Amino acid sequence: MSTPHRFDDLADALDRDGFAGQPLTIRRLLDALVMEARRAQVSSVLVDILADPGQPDVARLRAFGRLAAALQLPAAHPSVRPAA
Repeated sequence: MSTPHRFDDLADALDRDGFAGQPLTIRRLLDALVMEARRAQVSSVLVDILADPGQPDVARLRAFGRLAAALQLPAAHPSVRPAA
């Protein structure tokens, strides 16, 4: 599954049910995003907040948005170049 689809799937699940809804699906999608963010060396603080169920939902949602945006930037994936 490519990264944008993972963002969309997780965003849809969070919008529909929040972090408490469909825990197995959300956990699977979160784990994949966390691994991708760590691999891309995106802010470990944001990754830790998103991955921590003890953090307030609003903080986790903000971390998700920031991570998703950071992973979309070409600098996060130098092998991916914008279309000419």
